[in-house]
Amino acid sequence: MHSGPKTRAGSWPDFRVDDLRMRRAAYALYKWKPALFARTLSIDHLLVGGVERKAAATHARLLNSPKLPSTPISDSAYAQLLNDHCERGDTIFHPDLFAATAYWKHALACIRQYGHYCSHTDLAGVTEKARRFIDMFKGTQLDSANPHESRAGSPVEVRRIAHSRCFEILDGHHRLAIAWKNGQTHFRCAVLPTEPSLTPMQMMVMDSLWMFGKRRLLQPLPCPELREWPVVQHCDDLMRLIDGWLRKHGVGSGTFLDIGCGYGWFLAEMRKRGYRVRGIERDAAVGTIGVAAYGLRDHIQFGDASVVLGELDEPHDVVCCLGLTHDARYDQESISVAILLRELDRLTKHVLFIDVEACRKARNQPWRLPFGEALNRLTSFEHIDVLGTDGDQGQNRQILACYRDHAPAVRSEGVPTDDSPSIDNGRNLQRADLHM
Repeated sequence: MHSGPKTRAGSWPDFRVDDLRMRRAAYALYKWKPALFARTLSIDHLLVGGVERKAAATHARLLNSPKLPSTPISDSAYAQLLNDHCERGDTIFHPDLFAATAYWKHALACIRQYGHYCSHTDLAGVTEKARRFIDMFKGTQLDSANPHESRAGSPVEVRRIAHSRCFEILDGHHRLAIAWKNGQTHFRCAVLPTEPSLTPMQMMVMDSLWMFGKRRLLQPLPCPELREWPVVQHCDDLMRLIDGWLRKHGVGSGTFLDIGCGYGWFLAEMRKRGYRVRGIERDAAVGTIGVAAYGLRDHIQFGDASVVLGELDEPHDVVCCLGLTHDARYDQESISVAILLRELDRLTKHVLFIDVEACRKARNQPWRLPFGEALNRLTSFEHIDVLGTDGDQGQNRQILACYRDHAPAVRSEGVPTDDSPSIDNGRNLQRADLHM
């Protein structure tokens, strides 16, 4: 005989069931007595949800802010207002100062989309709402008759986020922000007994061209609900190698180009270091994740490297080409190895970071020449340093730094300069030069 769901003594079972009638019964029980579904949750696992109980994904889509449901309450507009008030006091409510707060900007986005924010439609009304929020923070107990505000004593409500330990907040953002500001690490919440939701970032990751619906990340992403997903390329070890070389050779600023930039992890890191960054990504679904996660809207250009590289004129101080060269080959749809090396040579001003193993073993078509010799013959780089090995996913790739003592001379299209390599820089290279 079926014994039903097994639970620990004194705990209430998780109502994640497929039967529609059971879900309806569980929801009716939840509405009657939500305390039965209460759990103590880590505040770090509670992410910003919609307003007025709207699903976080729906709210984010309407506001065109896909990363909003991946925001911890500690980084939310609610928490930022508390920080602003602690720093500036009641002067934060001056119209000019309040109009610059994240709290007002979020409220304004809601007003434009829904016609109001907690029944308020202008700066003065939202300011009054914010004052009430600060009064709550100071300990004043308020019970509002506003139908768009929670009543005193009502539970904080959350819903599970699929494939993670996180929850989206349905109701109680202000109370959770106050708890976080007061130093609480956990909070008692009522967990809605419905199917877990997906955040927009989760959906975007699984929708990328090469992922085929799998729950894997190409590069790390700053999203709590993705923290436990496996990562294909752990970029921090590569960044340490790159950082070490740049510091050793005194390269500390300028322009940075990442070919095959993926989500834009390297773009974001180099931008923190003061570089003007640009990325090229073939899969628009992958690059759009970087636009949302790192704010790279104007920094990623979509298209195949065989086309986009030819459209670039100015060389970049630092060029990165990691994980792309395995797609560079002859008699295939993508750019050839020779032409790729020529373009990398043309667009690199100071240093090119490139991986070796992926290029040498692509589709069992190794170079006839050692890779170092091929770089010497097909490019104008004068030095090649082996920085180390990237062991992600068992790839065991060697990372090279290719550089010159001086910046390259500007070349006209098809006209070699005195420092041109012995082979025609790759453009007119024939198939015989590679082992087919």
